[in-house]
Amino acid sequence: MADSTATLVKEQLEFYFGDANFRRDKFLNRTTKESSDGFVPIATLLTFNKLKELTTDAAVVVDAVKDSEVVVVSESGLGIKRKLSLIHI
Repeated sequence: MADSTATLVKEQLEFYFGDANFRRDKFLNRTTKESSDGFVPIATLLTFNKLKELTTDAAVVVDAVKDSEVVVVSESGLGIKRKLSLIHI
């Protein structure tokens, strides 16, 4: 069960930060721009309903996206951001 949860968490976060969604997601764009380093706090992401249904544990989130091609976790382990920035938002 843990593996399937991690897979679902990774898919959800890659959707949130993927090109199609991130481009039009005003909240994520604003949160990213307001952050000095561009990271969105994992605590904030865990308030999103679809992610909250999968887990409320930040460690599960960090573990799920450690090998993601879409997002990267901050050194502190407290934030997530896109690996690549959008050219035209």
